[in-house]
Amino acid sequence: MEDGAAHQEKGEEAQPAKWWVLLLLTLVYAVNIADRYVVSTLIEPIKHEFGLSDSEVGLMTGVAVALFYVTLSLPLGLLADRVNRKWMISVALVVWSGFTMLCGASAGALAFFIARLGVGAGEAGCMPAAVSLLAPCDMISFVDSMAAPLSLLNALILAVGQQRRDDLSATLADMEQVWSRYSIFGKDDE
Repeated sequence: MEDGAAHQEKGEEAQPAKWWVLLLLTLVYAVNIADRYVVSTLIEPIKHEFGLSDSEVGLMTGVAVALFYVTLSLPLGLLADRVNRKWMISVALVVWSGFTMLCGASAGALAFFIARLGVGAGEAGCMPAAVSLLAPCDMISFVDSMAAPLSLLNALILAVGQQRRDDLSATLADMEQVWSRYSIFGKDDE
């Protein structure tokens, strides 16, 4: 009887920590989604800048990320069981965000494609480590208990986010001079 009460008391003490973990992983995943879809938001200026066909756009926005994401997810999942998962998520976040910045600094289609491969490689390390981090601390049942409120919150955030994304993409598309001014890979037309 005492063990059950101690377990319940320990679970209540862990509630703030579980919320903190859930909040941080949600923020990391939000950055993951933003970095993955920023290219789709700005695809027309990118297509114009590099003179890409629709097929080449599909290759750079879908295949490039998916190729490394799918290929590296299994080995990185195995790695997530053997290393510090918090550090693995941190490194993955830095890698894919860094490669997303390199996408913006690319002056040629090849450099852009290579940067997109790096985005896929970085993103592949996040999800296995996050799931591996959640499982041992009974986070799955905690998240399940919050499924309905979190689903409602997710739908609200998506609706607001889509509207803001459209507003932001229009603003960013008007800033084409920034795209070419800060290129670190050199210019194709020079």
